[in-house]
Amino acid sequence: MAQTTMTENAGNMRSFSENHINDFHRTQPFEEASRNTLLEEQNRRNNKVFQDMMTQHNKLYKVWKRFDLMCAVFSVVAFLLALVEYEYGFDDNPYERVKLDYIHELLRFTIIGFSLISFALLLTRYYYKRKWQ
Repeated sequence: MAQTTMTENAGNMRSFSENHINDFHRTQPFEEASRNTLLEEQNRRNNKVFQDMMTQHNKLYKVWKRFDLMCAVFSVVAFLLALVEYEYGFDDNPYERVKLDYIHELLRFTIIGFSLISFALLLTRYYYKRKWQ
């Protein structure tokens, strides 16, 4: 076996470390490019997740506002029917009131129905509002 001297070993080590550094600098642009590609992909995914989240957020907001509007409409209709029932039932002659009783009952049940629908819409509206927040 041939014996190597200390200077030959040092020369071999120097050339190894220089080659290693050169290899590192040659692969660095590739690694940087792949890192940039990975970051771009991550940003794209985060942006897609954000867009999906905003789409769902806007959808919940619109549903909440629709229930809010329907609740208000049904409440106003119930109030107007109650007003009509009160004015229609206000009669000085008690004998005619007996004849009109079925109309009052129909109006009262309609008012109760609209009020219950309005209450159900109010609860649903509250659910979507809390889910939106």
